[in-house]
Amino acid sequence: MLAARGCRLILAGRNLAELEKTAADLRIRHAAEADVVPFDALDFAGHEAFFARVLTCAAGSLDGVVAACGYLSDQRRSETDPEEMQRAIDVNFTSVVSLLNLAAVHLQQWAAGYIKGPNRKESAEDPRMKRSMRFLAHTGGLQSC
Repeated sequence: MLAARGCRLILAGRNLAELEKTAADLRIRHAAEADVVPFDALDFAGHEAFFARVLTCAAGSLDGVVAACGYLSDQRRSETDPEEMQRAIDVNFTSVVSLLNLAAVHLQQWAAGYIKGPNRKESAEDPRMKRSMRFLAHTGGLQSC
C-alpha cells in the first residue's frame, strides 16, 4: 500500500536476501524507492546505529515508521522455558518500544509523521496466534505505550 502511494521504503531485518527480493519486487511493481538495512531486534546496543543508518537512507527525514518485527515462539516451550519467554518479550515488545522511541524522538523534531506498531486485533485474527495469550499480551502492551 505504501509503495503504491509512492512512498520511499526502508526494509529492515535479519534475512537480507529475502528483503532484497521484496525490495526488488516493490521497485518493479510500484516503481518505489526501496532500500534494505540489516536489523536484529535483540541487538539493543545496536538500535541507535541502526536508526542512524535508516536516517541516512532516508536523507535525514522520515515521514513515518511502521514496526512489524515479531517472534512467535512455541507456546508449550515458552510456558516452561523462561529464556524462551524472555526472547519473545524482548523481540515482540522491548525491541519495538526501543525502536519506536527513537522514531518518536526524531519525528517530534519535525512535529510531523506517524508511527504504526503491531495491531493486536489483526494479530489475534491470525489462526496461528489465536491461542497465544503471550503474543496478545505483548501487542496489548505496545498499544498502551
